[in-house]
Amino acid sequence: MMALGPFRFGIGTAAYEDLARSRGWVWAEQEVVGAAPKLQFTGPRAETVQLRGTILSALSTGGRAQLEAMAIFADRGKPMLMVSGPGLIFGFYVIEGIDQADSKFNDMGAPKKVEFTITLKKYTDTMTAISMMINDPASIVGFGK
Repeated sequence: MMALGPFRFGIGTAAYEDLARSRGWVWAEQEVVGAAPKLQFTGPRAETVQLRGTILSALSTGGRAQLEAMAIFADRGKPMLMVSGPGLIFGFYVIEGIDQADSKFNDMGAPKKVEFTITLKKYTDTMTAISMMINDPASIVGFGK
């Protein structure tokens, strides 16, 4: 379905059900005496992507572990290359947040159902990301030297 750096989204891991993209543009207001403010285009906002999904323990053996690994990776503060299954390159993204809700527990206390939302923000400093990718390719794109 999708790859984000070393992480893969699919039926055996954390399959997402919804992918929502948000893009915006900034218009600064300049006050004018005796008239309505004038608008000045200052540029695009950073794009955000939200992945929402459900991990069912009967279908996924690595989904919960992947969410934990993604949180640990997010602590490192590095962008990751995001590529769709068919090969569309989205660019570099950082993890802004991971929300997780566990339910339907088994007798050992492990959840049978985990709902998650992963919020990503586009990393627009491409030159820095490429430099990081050259120095540590496994952490950015998911394969080693």
